[in-house]
Amino acid sequence: MLGIALVGCGSPPPPRPTPPPPTVTATPPPTPPPCTSPGDCVSEARLRADVGAVAISRPPGSRGHDEVRERVVAAFGAAGLEVTLDAYGTGTNIIGTHPGRREQAIVISAHYDHVSGCSGADDNGSGVAAVLELTRVLHERYERTLVFALWDEEEWGLLGSMAWAKEAQEAERDIAFVLSLDGIGYADKRPGSQRMPKGVNLLVPDVAQSMEANAMRGDFIAVVGDDGSEPFVKAFAEIAPTYDLRVETAVLNTLKKLAFGDAQRSDHASFWLHGFPAVMLTDTANYRYGGYHCGDGDDAPERLDYPFLRSVTATLADAVDRLAKAPASAPE
Repeated sequence: MLGIALVGCGSPPPPRPTPPPPTVTATPPPTPPPCTSPGDCVSEARLRADVGAVAISRPPGSRGHDEVRERVVAAFGAAGLEVTLDAYGTGTNIIGTHPGRREQAIVISAHYDHVSGCSGADDNGSGVAAVLELTRVLHERYERTLVFALWDEEEWGLLGSMAWAKEAQEAERDIAFVLSLDGIGYADKRPGSQRMPKGVNLLVPDVAQSMEANAMRGDFIAVVGDDGSEPFVKAFAEIAPTYDLRVETAVLNTLKKLAFGDAQRSDHASFWLHGFPAVMLTDTANYRYGGYHCGDGDDAPERLDYPFLRSVTATLADAVDRLAKAPASAPE
């Protein structure tokens, strides 16, 4: 009996069942609140990424120029636009169309070329990035058609925009107004960081007085339009405080457009010449920024003010959204 008992005591206990692993319920990330407007949807991170991708040496005919064009075409396609490569002889414009209920168009544009040996982050990677971001946030079916355009050979004398404007005039295209975004990403809040272009005090004295009252700080976006584009200029100025954006605006009549040479330094001038309302948005280039055309060093992405660029782009988005909804035949 003792032996039996000893054998029994020495037997291993039966294996215990393995307990099931604890149940862990994953907590989903919080859902971001919906955008209250197209401008609210504008992403500073996407703007920064697009500027970084575009800011390479890209004179026409270079590999960098081809790479930027290919990137824009892909982005336009991803946004669902009808994409056209507009070859005009010496260069290629990139056109993306978002059809509205009516053919009357708002043209939102920037040039994508730059001078050789300079990264061109502000001039005009900032403008290209803003156009790309606007294709992402302005996706409603509007009354007016939206045309997103990237012009070629601006640095060679506005060649791309001049060719397209001429064709638009000959085709009698119905264009409400054209926006030209050219260097919109640099700001400097230091007193005295802004210089005043020649003739401002005579042609637009209210702008000169406002700049002087602000201690000549380079912390604003300049919006220069003509009589036909005044509804956009007003809408932009009204919306800008929503995004803490300082704005200096000027609406020029025909005589002032001719007299103010610095007001014709970008692609909007091609449309003025061909009878279309147009607006230039700019941080004033060399009147504020030493990196313009790599004057005091490379025009590099890290020199830009991305919250400022986001504010400009967001204000643009809401202003275009407002005017694109207006019936094409009705006053603004």
